[in-house]
Amino acid sequence: MKIALITNDDELSSYQGVGLPDGVRLLYRTGLTPESSEEEFAQILTDLHADVVVIGPDVDPTRTLQIGRVIGRSHPEVDVVAYRQADTSFLAEAMRARIRDVPEPSENHETLTVSLRSLHEAAAVRRDQILADQTTDELKGVTTVFGPKGGVGKSTLAVNLACALAAEAGNEVLLIDYDLLAGDIADLVQIESDFTVSRAIDSGAPFDAANLKLSLASLPNGPLVLPAPASLVEAEQLTTDDLSQFLTEVVDVFRYVVVDTGPGSTDATIAALAATKDLIITTTADVGAVRTLGRHLSAVESLGLLPPSRHLVLNQYDRRAGIATADIETALGQPIDITVPIDRQVQSAGNDGVPYITTKGRGPIVSAITELAGLIAEGAEEAEPAKAKGWFK
Repeated sequence: MKIALITNDDELSSYQGVGLPDGVRLLYRTGLTPESSEEEFAQILTDLHADVVVIGPDVDPTRTLQIGRVIGRSHPEVDVVAYRQADTSFLAEAMRARIRDVPEPSENHETLTVSLRSLHEAAAVRRDQILADQTTDELKGVTTVFGPKGGVGKSTLAVNLACALAAEAGNEVLLIDYDLLAGDIADLVQIESDFTVSRAIDSGAPFDAANLKLSLASLPNGPLVLPAPASLVEAEQLTTDDLSQFLTEVVDVFRYVVVDTGPGSTDATIAALAATKDLIITTTADVGAVRTLGRHLSAVESLGLLPPSRHLVLNQYDRRAGIATADIETALGQPIDITVPIDRQVQSAGNDGVPYITTKGRGPIVSAITELAGLIAEGAEEAEPAKAKGWFK
């Protein structure tokens, strides 16, 4: 456990943590000024990799509350302690700023030691509970939603599939947005989180399953969610090896990991395919989408990344327009497993940030998504389909 002390106070800077459990490491950060920005505070935490942040009594009360709010948004897994004299008004604001404790300064900092010891014990309990929830014999592996042509409803499908799986598995489902350049999973489920794919991978610290779960955004009665990077700069810093390694780590933590991918065959998509157990192949009933999908499937197969368990989903299907389903199956050499009919309410739900499947108790779309989730949960027979043939050859 790492404890960072943000202070310019000489007495607190000499605090040695006598009485704290073994393995606790104290880190010190000085030089903060009232002009320090929120980004600087967030960067301090990233640099220190702290589990607990203690804000010293010399820091202005308003600044202390601001730091608490910044940490709550950017590093929700980190506990914050405001070590200072406080009145009732400050205590109320501290609760809203997600500050866990406000011990009053005391001789030899005994009150601080008691507070930190309590947080250490609580963190150990949380960690044990989280790790105890992992049932190794029920792990299912990575499910990748793949559709190289934009506009086929891939992200919406990924969101609703994750929600359908979570109806049974709860927060043992992780939804990851690997469309690094233009991912919109966060918008589709209306969450705001600074803990993104880039933050999870490029933390500089060893992988920690418990901290990961505590940091992830969650949907009510739904999956945990890891959004795409917040900027193109962050996205470009992630390598294929980084992305692949991360999936090999999270697959040991969650029963289901649903990965949404971007258009084309990006490095992130290749990384996802390399870790995939179940591939959800997504297309709409138009010539361009089917041809694009066919070309990319051939390329993926040539790379040896086409898993035996794969399911073709015909999405946004309108039987009055587009190609006949038999022609699509002939072109791709793959039977259509699930047909999701077109419905404008699906797009409306996405615009409202509410997964469609959570708003409807029944109907053909709910049935289709539920059936797809059942295929993932039960495991498909690992039969090799006929080689693809048709328009894209």
